[in-house]
Amino acid sequence: MRNPLILPLLAALSLSAGCGTVVTLSSTDHEIQQALSRHNSSCTSIPRIYSGVVYSSCVAHSRTLLDARLDQVIWADVMLSGALDTVVLPYTAYRQVKDGNITSY
Repeated sequence: MRNPLILPLLAALSLSAGCGTVVTLSSTDHEIQQALSRHNSSCTSIPRIYSGVVYSSCVAHSRTLLDARLDQVIWADVMLSGALDTVVLPYTAYRQVKDGNITSY
């Protein structure tokens, strides 16, 4: 019998490592654009406000995303990023005014 906690635990670990909010707050603009490029995303600009949600959505809509189960994990990341983006909203609002959108080079 499989342990029912294995899948949620693996999903939580993968989300913490690839959470859109963590990626956009801890990476340079260039690193974010390289990551989107690796996913073949068509996103060319990401606002800093709720950047984690937008980043995760861009990854979810990328042309390289083929596995439906992975798609579900990414959409769970979108929801979790929304909560974390709300917590960091004062900082990202400041960065949006100061630096503008994260754009392609």
